[in-house]
Amino acid sequence: MKSPHFRISIHRFISTSLLVGFSLSGAAAQPSSETSRTIALKPIAFRAPLTPAEKLRKKTTSIVIPEVKFTDLPLNQAAEALTELSKESDRSGDNTKGVVILVQVPGGGAAGPTVTMPLLTNFKLADILNVITAVTDTKWRISGPYITIVPQ
Repeated sequence: MKSPHFRISIHRFISTSLLVGFSLSGAAAQPSSETSRTIALKPIAFRAPLTPAEKLRKKTTSIVIPEVKFTDLPLNQAAEALTELSKESDRSGDNTKGVVILVQVPGGGAAGPTVTMPLLTNFKLADILNVITAVTDTKWRISGPYITIVPQ
């Protein structure tokens, strides 16, 4: 069985009366007459929709916090403050504002690690999370719809 042929003919260009015909068959293009030209058509690449984790990672790099500074603040309170700052600074336009940051480290309450960091202005949320996890010897990861701070 022959593959279907597609014929594209351009009868006129703006100020000329050229006749240019194209005959495309499968992946190979064949000229249809002496005045024809062969063109190669490339497939259009479509990007798959982002996964929820990819959306959240993108959000951490798009949210810019105007300023933040913590001095001897328990890690769980720093995470709560950063959650609120991310909601205030989220300009993405989607219906979920900011990101929720959870702490899952032993002693993550008042007796847990404390955060002290200098004033940071106009930093991306991901960069601030990197600073916080560096000073508390923890790491952050995406866990479902949340950012979770866990032991290193």
